[in-house]
Amino acid sequence: MKRKDRHSHQNLKTPKDAAAHHPEAKSGGEENTDRYVYLESVAILDITEELKKQHERERGEDARHQKKQLIWTIIAAGIVFLYTAAAFWQGCSSQKSAKAALDAVDAARAANALTVEATRGRLLVTSDGFVSPPEPGEGITARYLIQNVGKSTAFYGIEEGNQIWMTFPDGDMPLPDPTASIPLEPGYPAIQQLTGTTLPLQQGFLNNLPTPREGIAPPTWPTIYFFGKLIYQSIGPAREIQFCSYLARSDEVSRALGYHAPSVGGKYVQMSCPRWNSETILGK
Repeated sequence: MKRKDRHSHQNLKTPKDAAAHHPEAKSGGEENTDRYVYLESVAILDITEELKKQHERERGEDARHQKKQLIWTIIAAGIVFLYTAAAFWQGCSSQKSAKAALDAVDAARAANALTVEATRGRLLVTSDGFVSPPEPGEGITARYLIQNVGKSTAFYGIEEGNQIWMTFPDGDMPLPDPTASIPLEPGYPAIQQLTGTTLPLQQGFLNNLPTPREGIAPPTWPTIYFFGKLIYQSIGPAREIQFCSYLARSDEVSRALGYHAPSVGGKYVQMSCPRWNSETILGK
C-alpha cells in the first residue's frame, strides 16, 4: 500500500512543471499577447486616422460655410450698394425733375408777366399847373391829368385832398382807398382831376412860400400840399398810384436853375413832394 501511494504522488505535476515540459504552450500565450497588442495598436491608429479625417471634414465644412457666408455677405453688400445707388439716382432725378418743374413754372410766370405788361391798361397821372393863377384873396386849384397809355381798358377810382403844413408829414397819405369803378379806354383824351381850396390866400402867405431851390427842408415857411391816391384794375393785379406836389414861389435864382413857372400860375410853381409819388402793385 505504501508503495502505490508514492507512485501516485510522483505522477502529480505543478503548472510550472507543465509549462517546463510543454514549451509550446508558453509560446502560444506570448503569441496571443503580441497579437492583442498589435490589434490594439492598429485599432488606435484607425481611430486616430478616422478622427483626423473627421477633423479635416469638419474644417472643410467650416471653410465651405465661411466661403458661403463671404459670398452672401458680398451679395448683400452688392444689393445694398445697388439699392443706395438707385435711391441716390432717384433722389437726383427727383431733384432734377423738381428743379425742371420749378424752372418751367418760373418761365411760365415770366411769360405771363410779359404778356400782362404788353396788354394791360396803364394809367399815368401828371401835374398840369393851376386852373387859374394864385392871387391874394382867392382860392387855389391844382390840375392833374389822368391818361391810359396802355393796351386795355382800365377801371379806376381816385381820392384827393389838400392841406397847409409847416413841414411834410411822416407816415401814409391821409386818404382812404378809392373803389376802382370808372372805365378809361386806351388812347382816350386825358381826364382832368382838380384839387384845391376855396379859402382865400393871404399875401403874406404867398410872399413866404419856399422857392424851388430851397425846397421844403425844415426850417421853412408853411405851404399848401396837393395830393391824391388812384387805384386802377386792368389785366393782371390792381395797382395804386400816389401823387403829391406843393406850392412854391419862383424867384430869379430858381428860374436861372431851370425852375420855370408855367404860363398859368405866373410866378408860382408846383414841386414834387419827397414821398407819395409812386406806383405800386397791390397784393404783394
